[in-house]
Amino acid sequence: MAEKKSRLSFDDQNRDAKLNFRNINKTWYSNFFRMLVAGCTKDNWRNLFNNVSFVIFNYDRCVEHFLFNAVQNYYDIEPRDAATLMRALRIIHPYGSVGTLPWQTDGNSSPFGSVSRPADLLSLAGEIKTYSESIDDMEAITSLVRFLIDAETIVFLGFAFHDENMDLMKSSAPNRLSHVFATARGISDSDREVIRDQIEAVFPKQEGSFSIQLRQDLECHQIFDEYSRTLSQ
Repeated sequence: MAEKKSRLSFDDQNRDAKLNFRNINKTWYSNFFRMLVAGCTKDNWRNLFNNVSFVIFNYDRCVEHFLFNAVQNYYDIEPRDAATLMRALRIIHPYGSVGTLPWQTDGNSSPFGSVSRPADLLSLAGEIKTYSESIDDMEAITSLVRFLIDAETIVFLGFAFHDENMDLMKSSAPNRLSHVFATARGISDSDREVIRDQIEAVFPKQEGSFSIQLRQDLECHQIFDEYSRTLSQ
């Protein structure tokens, strides 16, 4: 129901219906996508996701749904080509998600914003995890940590920095980190210092150090405006 009410929702059963990009003009989705496609022409769109990974602690499929539709619109490609491109995107939901989108599988799926039948709810519920279930999934945790230790830049958007989630990301392995950017709307100055310490504990400094920009004055979409050059590099 939350997906259905979101600005990303449209009737994908109607072949002529498309994602309304005007609805998301002031969201981080559009700002991020503009930065992502800069310099990536239709000749090399298959390389679009070479330098980006997602760790999503929410259950929804908003990022996947948005990118699948955005690449079709921007590059004028067929859904099957967009699905192939999306399979190259490194993305992990540590706590699972509410089902598989139709373009992600040939089997049972749960369309974005669909109202599931009561008979489907038990199956969908089985695809989301509690914290204790997540830490037992060593394959997922290994992938999550690998994403992070390989990253040169990490961006936290709307993240609450709960201890449990920070623990999932922690590793003593050497990292390549240069920059951390994060939104911290409504968080006090003293609590921001605590979060800064948490980030440094999750990503222990190796040789040199990394910068941390923890901004309480910026919303998610504004991060991509404020640091567009740094993030593009």
